[in-house]
Amino acid sequence: MDTFDIALIVAALGVAALTFTQPPIAVIADIAAVYAASVLAGILYRPASQFAMLRFLPDSGMRTVRIVVFVALLIGGALLLRGLLRRVAGLMAVSRLAAGPLLGNLLSAGLAVVLALGVVLLAVVAVVTVAQIPSSVGIVAFAREQTVHSTLLPRLAEPLTIYLRLVGLFFPHGLPEVYNTIAGLAIPT
Repeated sequence: MDTFDIALIVAALGVAALTFTQPPIAVIADIAAVYAASVLAGILYRPASQFAMLRFLPDSGMRTVRIVVFVALLIGGALLLRGLLRRVAGLMAVSRLAAGPLLGNLLSAGLAVVLALGVVLLAVVAVVTVAQIPSSVGIVAFAREQTVHSTLLPRLAEPLTIYLRLVGLFFPHGLPEVYNTIAGLAIPT
């Protein structure tokens, strides 16, 4: 196991533990935020990378700019949408025990596991996307090394395939190019 695998496991357990006690509507809002951020990042990363100020960055190869913008939209969008959707969901919050103690706890546990998997897949997409940057220094080299030596990534192939199919619902002409490496990871040739 490498650092990336350990971080994924800790993140999944932490998210599941923290969200188990939350009302189900709040956890559903978090799941929706992760999904919406994945779709919106795929839609907006090309137009956002065309801003004039991004062209003046040092070593601003268009591929690198697009990847950085995609990852920023993916992670930032998930966090912003989470806050917004949680605020809206707070207006409709009902205790998880309203459906009965057993059913409420089962619902909370199931949603916590789905959210933990969603966060892990979001992290995998971000790290694999950063590893595509045509550079071999710093965080890019670390991301490449971690993805190559990961023992968890092959086990996440099926969830990644489902994730890409769900994101692909909004892209009838095929997934955006930034998802190509992730698709290759999910469906090895």
